Amino acid sequence: MISNVQDFRDKISSELKDKTFEELYVHYYDLNLAPIYTQKTCELPFIEAQPPRNILKLDLAEDFEESLLPYLSEGIDGFYLKIPSQIDFNWNFIGQGVFFEHIELILETSNIDAIRWFQSQKPEVLILGQNYQVLPQSQNFYRQAKDIIEHALNSDEKEFGIALEATPHLLYDISKTRALTILVQQMLKAAHIDKSIKIFGTFNATLPEVEDKLIAQTFASIGFIHANIFAVICEGFDRESRKYSREISERIAKNIVAILIEESYLGIVQDPLHGSYLIDEMTFQIIQKIHKA
Repeated sequence: MISNVQDFRDKISSELKDKTFEELYVHYYDLNLAPIYTQKTCELPFIEAQPPRNILKLDLAEDFEESLLPYLSEGIDGFYLKIPSQIDFNWNFIGQGVFFEHIELILETSNIDAIRWFQSQKPEVLILGQNYQVLPQSQNFYRQAKDIIEHALNSDEKEFGIALEATPHLLYDISKTRALTILVQQMLKAAHIDKSIKIFGTFNATLPEVEDKLIAQTFASIGFIHANIFAVICEGFDRESRKYSREISERIAKNIVAILIEESYLGIVQDPLHGSYLIDEMTFQIIQKIHKA
């Protein structure tokens, strides 16, 4: 019977043949992790956060003839709008009845008319490539993370957004999200800067089956919410095969986050994994790697 850590070490060591216990250390996304953690190896601050926002990504193609208002009664806290550069919409109709100052708004467009109209409704709107940057998972992740944070701190914009792309690895997503949140809070405090830098979670699923995308999006949302992210950006998961209608695809996608927050209560506890030896160690190592990048 295994009743303490030494019993565990003896049990494992007896089955390792010629290997030592220390050889069980694993490399996980460039992180060096021990086979077992029994005490804290680092001290991390408690993340100050609130329940995450649920943001719906919409592609305003030429066939989009709807108002944004009905979406707000379905658990949506804001919009990520992808707007074609040459399209001409009746923006007053699309935004009719929406109090933009109370919602989050992100634009992906070079359409000057669209930018001007939305800025007239919400001056602090986030615009991709300006005060909203995407941080993809890549070999240069730590360097890119440091560059984007420094750019956000030095920017003249009062509002800035950083989007983290989800990976297939839940624990890593939780740790890197917590690391980025802690770094931003610490650096804002140290520089005495009065600025809002928001961390968003987003998806870039290229899975062949729509059901697989749905599962991947659900697990990624769980990770982001556990990490106390500011907002999760959801989008219709069936944009290629058209197995489901756009309306059904979007409804299911936005309900993922709504159910996790409202019915599974994942958004109630702040920093729920604070004190988890493994997660804290992974978060700490990511913070160190960003600092040293």
